[in-house]
Amino acid sequence: MEEDMQKTRVLIVDDELIIGNSIASILQNRGYETAGPVPSGRRALELIAGERPDVVLMDLHLEGDLDGVETTALINERFGIPVVFVTAYSDDATLARLNKVISYGYVMKPFQGSEIISNIELALVKHQMEIRLSESESKYRTLFENSKDAIYIRRIDGSLLDFNKSTLELFGYSREEFSAMNAADVYVNKEDRIRLQEILLQNGFVKDFEISLRRKDGSILSCLVTSTLLRDAHGNPAFIQGSLRDITERKALESALQQSLSKFQTFFDNIIDPVYIHDLGGKIVEVNAAAYKQLGYEKDELLGSSISALTAPESAGLVELQLKELGEEGRSKFESIHIAKDGRRIPMEVNTRIIDYHGRPMAMRISHDITEREYAMGQVKTTHAEIAHILNAITSILIGVSLKDVVTHWNPAAAAAFDLPKAAVIGWKFGEIQIDWDWGRVYEGISDCILQERSVRLKDLTFKDRAGNARILGVTISPIKDANDLLRGFIIFGADITDRRIMESQLAHAQKMESIGQLAAGIAHEINSPLQYIRDNLSFLRDSFGDLMKIFGAYDQMEKTLSGMPGCAGDADSARASIAHIDRAYVSAEIPKAVQESIDGIERVVSIIKSMKEFSHPGTTEKTMTDINRSIESTVTISRNEWKYIADLETDLEPGLPAVPLIAGEFNQVLLNIIINAAHAIEEKAGNGGAGKGTIRITTRRAGGEVEIRISDTGAGIPESIRSKVFDPFFTTKEVGKGTGQGLSIAYAVVVKKHGGTLTFDSEKGKGTTFVIRMPIS
Repeated sequence: MEEDMQKTRVLIVDDELIIGNSIASILQNRGYETAGPVPSGRRALELIAGERPDVVLMDLHLEGDLDGVETTALINERFGIPVVFVTAYSDDATLARLNKVISYGYVMKPFQGSEIISNIELALVKHQMEIRLSESESKYRTLFENSKDAIYIRRIDGSLLDFNKSTLELFGYSREEFSAMNAADVYVNKEDRIRLQEILLQNGFVKDFEISLRRKDGSILSCLVTSTLLRDAHGNPAFIQGSLRDITERKALESALQQSLSKFQTFFDNIIDPVYIHDLGGKIVEVNAAAYKQLGYEKDELLGSSISALTAPESAGLVELQLKELGEEGRSKFESIHIAKDGRRIPMEVNTRIIDYHGRPMAMRISHDITEREYAMGQVKTTHAEIAHILNAITSILIGVSLKDVVTHWNPAAAAAFDLPKAAVIGWKFGEIQIDWDWGRVYEGISDCILQERSVRLKDLTFKDRAGNARILGVTISPIKDANDLLRGFIIFGADITDRRIMESQLAHAQKMESIGQLAAGIAHEINSPLQYIRDNLSFLRDSFGDLMKIFGAYDQMEKTLSGMPGCAGDADSARASIAHIDRAYVSAEIPKAVQESIDGIERVVSIIKSMKEFSHPGTTEKTMTDINRSIESTVTISRNEWKYIADLETDLEPGLPAVPLIAGEFNQVLLNIIINAAHAIEEKAGNGGAGKGTIRITTRRAGGEVEIRISDTGAGIPESIRSKVFDPFFTTKEVGKGTGQGLSIAYAVVVKKHGGTLTFDSEKGKGTTFVIRMPIS
């Protein structure tokens, strides 16, 4: 507080120099710097222009051609410095003149020094708040006006309060025209407005509600509206804030596309030969009338089925050859046998080519009836060859298994993922293949697939790749049926989704930490100001109590004097009796202690708030020069609740460590993860029969061109069998709900990949673990 006052400079403007000097004396005794007193408005303006005081104390009556009100008006206009009036005038006329200028306080003569001080402090606080509010409003208005979406604020009755430039551009009105309108004026269908308002009143929010609106020129807009209901202090609906996105062009494109599709369908259905459109896996997405009529099906029976299901068993493999040729040449031609619904075999000549169908590459298959021809037995071999080509072309893992649990298909993606060549697995029992994954889950999925004759999805199946790294698969097990709908086996499709899962987890974690950081910084900011007031007032009480005790001393001396004066003994006895019930020795000893304890408590809270702000670093994604020791101290404070009941935390931080370029928020999270892991390890050991509190020790040292951080615990240690896995994504030994397995994985990524440091550990079962972080200084 005293440092703040020494920096506060006050200009005193008063034509009565005795009063001005008295005010200056009061302020100087309280640690303020003063300028003046000056007796005239002109002189005051000259001083302000040169010295820029923080606040001005202004008398109304001044020498020269400017009085206090006129001088204040010029200060408002030119400098924006807060002015507090100190005057003996309080009549209605004077007050009316004061209301025409911006003032931050009013002190009547005669006055107490505390009145001057409190008005100065309130003026400074109010002025600072106005500056911040102005900055905040400026940022909001910039975002509001520059948004590409139309943004508006209106009352519940539809009258418009505010809107941005994009709103005017969207509807074609001037600001004056639109200000005079009601929101209901632009709705094409009043039912849209009624329904939208009903949803808002019920839910408080609506997103992407499609409505039709009318521009000034009469043209119709298709828009998506997103709105939020704002309530007043009593909880009653008051305002609606919303944004509009123009989708008129998109709707027109959709309509044109629909017309184009209609024309295509007409042409498609009038082709004489059967035509199938299927994806590159063989799933049928469209057929013409000739196709389903030739085979005796209804159209809906074919849509969604496999093109392979329509071919004779000996021709089924040709689909694979077709897809291979499509990939190489963009077209394919072959012969096949289609099976009608009634069992008829129809020899067909098939021409297929790649087309763009709704933005996706698809195969258009035109089949021509060649019943007159005879198919040779070699078609069976061709079928098998084509199936092999399909399997080899699929980038996902594909494993075919018969009902006897024998491997029948093994594509290159499977060979690469599991480091097992095709020749080493074809014909072998599936369960005997050396794949390091959860066989229990796999066979459970196979059982469900066989019993229910449907595809079964295994989410996040972990396995080890050729390098021994933990990976994650998304696996689908699908039944294989022949043309007679009899189950022949199953196919296992697998896609490596490790990187996607890591990115999803890290993104969610980053968003959570960003939100926590912003919340922590906000809370710290809000708490800090009232704590400052409390601390300052406690300091004032502590200092003032000494003065009060001096009064008690003077009281004692007065009592002795009265006792010795003739005729005053009774007065002395009365005075002595009036304070006899006060334990002055106790009060004089305990009140200073109580006040000091309160001050110490406030200092502790201030320290915690400072640690919260330093730890959070909300929104920081760039490296900055960071004091690692200070980061550790902040993180220790933040994590105190995690370890204080189960461990003692010791720090040995080398003073004078050089600053290190870090992404501070992410590095603090690394420290937090390791400290919390240490606390959990100690807690686990205590739960297994360990005695007493454990110890967490953190040390820092400079080691050449690096700063080394060691975090040791006396916990249970890391078992030898899992030490190679501790940095793997999603690896955890904690029970469900108590850990995601991402803490050390993220720590490793931050230290090693983002900062070029190293993260290692040394552990002894039953005695504890030490994590060692080395960060490059430059």
